[in-house]
Amino acid sequence: MTEYAIVGVKMVDFKDKDGNVIKGASLYIVSKDKSVIGMKAQKIWLNEDICDMLDFDLTKSVNQKLHVFFNEYGKVADIQLIA
Repeated sequence: MTEYAIVGVKMVDFKDKDGNVIKGASLYIVSKDKSVIGMKAQKIWLNEDICDMLDFDLTKSVNQKLHVFFNEYGKVADIQLIA
């Protein structure tokens, strides 16, 4: 299982062009990857439902390590901090 480190968090709350409210968080993470010199950087989207079910404060999680679990569609299903 890949271990990630959180390097940034951007909380999002806005209305799209159709007036739908979009809430969630962009999570900026890095991980080791054999094909990359240095660290592989990614941005993943956490929708409001995922953010609400977390048992930790995303805004205070920078520099924490975590595991990310994806569903069959490649979307984030859960994230867990590594103690």
